[in-house]
Amino acid sequence: MNIFIACNQVRELAREETCVTLAALNSIMSASAERGDTNTILSIWYDFDKYGVQPDADSFSFVFEALGKNLMRYKAKHKVPERHIQACILTAESFLGRMEDRGLEPTEHVIREYVEFLCQIEQIDTATEVVLDIAQQGGALNSKTIYRVSMANAKLRRFDMARKIAECQGDTALPMLTNSIEREELLFRGQNSTSRKDEQDSDEVLSDTSTQSFWRSQQL
Repeated sequence: MNIFIACNQVRELAREETCVTLAALNSIMSASAERGDTNTILSIWYDFDKYGVQPDADSFSFVFEALGKNLMRYKAKHKVPERHIQACILTAESFLGRMEDRGLEPTEHVIREYVEFLCQIEQIDTATEVVLDIAQQGGALNSKTIYRVSMANAKLRRFDMARKIAECQGDTALPMLTNSIEREELLFRGQNSTSRKDEQDSDEVLSDTSTQSFWRSQQL
């Protein structure tokens, strides 16, 4: 979708006093979110009030998706400035408040994109808390959300927590997720084992060197 053309078409409809629909605005939001285009997302958001259209949960989901993908693509090129991260956090908090004010329940898609955003700003503890709270309340969690947060914990070597998150899937725990956690743990143990062996070898070399020095001094 050419977002610029789509935006102009929506505004042209408004000028012709033709009804601008939620579906039309959400389609532009979706395309913008996929590109991490937060500027267009926020611009379209103000069009909701302008055209008297009420956003739904999907509209909010696209905002969180845009924030997460914006950071992800930013990271791929260079270090993300702290001020940019803080601006994204403030925007996310603002939209969470707006959802609550409108009485909209977070769908699994909203949760998925919000959790991804939290992982992008490295707030893994918050993402973990969100997932555990929703699971305890019997809320909507999709497999992508569980996988993302579980593996984020595994990368931090918190393997027990990773398994706990994986169990949120219930009796249908993803074999691929379980295997991924196990691989991370085996890799970590292998690295530790190699590190300990290197330390032992180093100690042995130092011991041999000290012994040789002692005998040389005795011979002298």
